[in-house]
Amino acid sequence: MGFHKRHIDKDNIIAYYNRDGIEGLKQLFSADALIIHGDIDTNKIVEYLKDDDEESIRRLVLELVGTKNEVE
Repeated sequence: MGFHKRHIDKDNIIAYYNRDGIEGLKQLFSADALIIHGDIDTNKIVEYLKDDDEESIRRLVLELVGTKNEVE
């Protein structure tokens, strides 16, 4: 049986959310281990996902998009 890990960064959070909404993020965060790149508050994301808090997830993704655009 394999060990399922995912690398998480702003780009894939934004991509998964844009493609499949909150269900996409639930899929992204469903792994045995998460390897986080950057300064992403994953505790907040997991809390929102557990509560099915679509509005808070949407605001968080918009913040990530804004932060990403500032860097580029």
